Amino acid sequence: QAVSRSTRHTAKPGTSRWALTRSSRKKRRRVRPARACLRLPSGGERRSSRSKDMDAARKFRVAQVFRGAGAPCVGLSFHGGGRWCVAATGDGVVRVLDGLRGVLRKEVRCAARGVGAACFGHAELCVVVADAAPGTGVRYLSLHDNRYLRAFEGHAAPVCGLAPSPASDAFFSLGEDGTCVLWDAAQRRAAVARLDVFGADASRRPR
Repeated sequence: QAVSRSTRHTAKPGTSRWALTRSSRKKRRRVRPARACLRLPSGGERRSSRSKDMDAARKFRVAQVFRGAGAPCVGLSFHGGGRWCVAATGDGVVRVLDGLRGVLRKEVRCAARGVGAACFGHAELCVVVADAAPGTGVRYLSLHDNRYLRAFEGHAAPVCGLAPSPASDAFFSLGEDGTCVLWDAAQRRAAVARLDVFGADASRRPR
């Protein structure tokens, strides 16, 4: 088989010119820089996407009004799927609403300790509720049988905010004492992490 002079010193016995040319093309494809495949959106495209979001937001309308609450709402949270919404009022009532149909699905009264804040847990039938002031506890409430599964103590002042984790049973609690605590609902009375929001600046701490 004929081999050209430029490739004779690198060619192996039995290798044709066509095979050498094909292997060299494959080599060039492998070393092609990755940034050649990236395409960043231009300023006009970013503005166009933002304007579409604004147009969609302007179309939002009130679909349903729920009346009958005896006190102002102290907590409002949607589940990760977006269908269920939990609303807690200052009179100690936790309501689960169907966000797609706009109907009340369940109502639970927490008369003993009241409700200061509320949010959904990782599961659809579990809600994290904070005790009303002057209480400082956080409790994991099961809506299936209307009982508390866990109780978490660690704040020195009432809890004013709760936020769930979208990927696990963990959740955050924010207290009026200026501390943010990460809890794991699978562990009883154990704080995973704690952060002092105000740090050493005592002047910013609420009194």
